Amino acid sequence: MLKRLRVLKVDRVLGVLREVLRVQDLRTLRTLRTLRTLPVLSLHYLNPMTKKSRIAIVDGSNVAHSTEGGSARLENILLMRAKLVEKGLEPVLVVDAALRHQIDDTEGYEKLVNDGELKQAPAGTDADYFILSFARELGARVVSNDRFRDRMPEFKDVGRRFIRYMIVEGEVVFEQRNGRRKAR
Repeated sequence: MLKRLRVLKVDRVLGVLREVLRVQDLRTLRTLRTLRTLPVLSLHYLNPMTKKSRIAIVDGSNVAHSTEGGSARLENILLMRAKLVEKGLEPVLVVDAALRHQIDDTEGYEKLVNDGELKQAPAGTDADYFILSFARELGARVVSNDRFRDRMPEFKDVGRRFIRYMIVEGEVVFEQRNGRRKAR
């Protein structure tokens, strides 16, 4: 039974990838680094007590650029990953292909990509779509300060699962909300 459920989960992720990349040939999909490094294919990511996903899809490019001034910082991504793990979440770090040219620690960045710890969207594709698609399919939260205004009409169901944050002096602070803010 568990094996069958895993296969269903894999099929759902393959369906998302096929839609995102508009690729019909599964052999092509299997060769993509994105598929090879996805850690989201098993059921242990669901919290058995609440049935809520413990996965947090991190907009790594947004996080890297989140400190004032200067270039994109790899340290921000590492701080965010550590904070999410501390909170009991399983971070999946997704970045734009262009980030490799903007990041301050190119060597460290390349190592994380090669080790499968950073999921780099294929060049010429929109990482925002990957982030929102995976969040929808997996019932995951999204860690980003981006509003995704151009994508929200397609992904209204994901809109309530955002985790907003700040990084101040090497410390990640998450926004705490008790529901919707009241209009003034």
